[in-house]
Amino acid sequence: MADGDGDRCEVHTDDDVPGFIVDTAGGVVVGETGAQDTFRVSLRTRPTAPVSLSVSASPAARVALSPATITLHAFNWSTGVTVDVTGLDDEPPVDDNDESVTVVLGVASSADPTYGDLAAPDVIVTVVDDDVASIVLSSMTARTLLETGPPLEVTTVSLATRPAGTVTVPVSSGSSVRASVSPSSLLFDASNWNVPVPVTMSAFDDDVRNGDLVFHVGFGPTSGDAAYAGATAGTVEVTVVDEERRIVLSNQLAPSTVDWGGVSWLLAADLGCSLQGAASYKALLIASTRLPNTATWVMKPGYNYVRGDGATVIARASARGELTDPPQNTTTGRDDVYWTGIQIAVVAGAYIWEPGNSCANWLSDNAGLNGVTGTGNVLSVAFAGIDRACDVPRPVLCVEQ
Repeated sequence: MADGDGDRCEVHTDDDVPGFIVDTAGGVVVGETGAQDTFRVSLRTRPTAPVSLSVSASPAARVALSPATITLHAFNWSTGVTVDVTGLDDEPPVDDNDESVTVVLGVASSADPTYGDLAAPDVIVTVVDDDVASIVLSSMTARTLLETGPPLEVTTVSLATRPAGTVTVPVSSGSSVRASVSPSSLLFDASNWNVPVPVTMSAFDDDVRNGDLVFHVGFGPTSGDAAYAGATAGTVEVTVVDEERRIVLSNQLAPSTVDWGGVSWLLAADLGCSLQGAASYKALLIASTRLPNTATWVMKPGYNYVRGDGATVIARASARGELTDPPQNTTTGRDDVYWTGIQIAVVAGAYIWEPGNSCANWLSDNAGLNGVTGTGNVLSVAFAGIDRACDVPRPVLCVEQ
């Protein structure tokens, strides 16, 4: 009989009567993920022949038992045999609370007539359920989405356990301004609970310089299945990058020097532009050594460039990050009051600020020297009817980075 605490089971009537002692040492408790516990079986009296008991579980799929057969004899009848109990995970995983499993020792087999056909007590094992009904996100890494870019896969969503009913998972981004998520809700049931479903975000290009916008894509609370009622998951941060950048006229004049090209002048122009404000600006002055997609290139491929008002479009950079024509709707409306590194259409391959394009060379009639265009002993050169004096300090165009 089992005692009141369930810690020790004995089958006997007095000390001289054969019986089984099952010591559970406070109860047998195992976890689903392989956690173990033990119990020990011994005899009350020395047998005259080996006594064997089979060890099995009901339901069998919840625990593993070792050994499968206990044999007690004249040398171990009092010390007994230890049975190892290992918890097994349910498959598929279900959030179904703790479960009781019965370990059946059955009827003894022995040539000893006092133990032959004597029944041993069962052992109750508690299998602790470690499955938790929850929403699974494949990634919670912060993501970046360009305004004009293709839809972005934010993450994929599935469930951790098989539900008993239908689970509805709402998806939200907190705002529909400049971006939206799809789908707006997900449905899971026993047939698709572990199949990841992608969630995407699409941005809208508003052609206005209004800064980057951070969204937090959230999932839940869920509904429809009792185990999942109210479940939520963490959020995934997505930054929608504003692809408009400003081109403004620097309030710092370019230095007056006989050599307008070279690294030192470009750095000085960048410094002047950096004084525009909190945003990072670089001078739109491009030497022939500044190639697209390098760290010194000031234009970003595919971006719109707007005036300081943030809305009036000046130009759009090509896939190579180049502006091949002078900007439109510029701050002053006149190309002759500021310097720019835009390629001059009438002189293929020539940039105003290439190293060597100095006033001294412009004064020469020698076509082999690095003047920008034209000949003649003058300090200015005409481009498409615009007079650009070589030695007059001017503001430069500054491009927001």
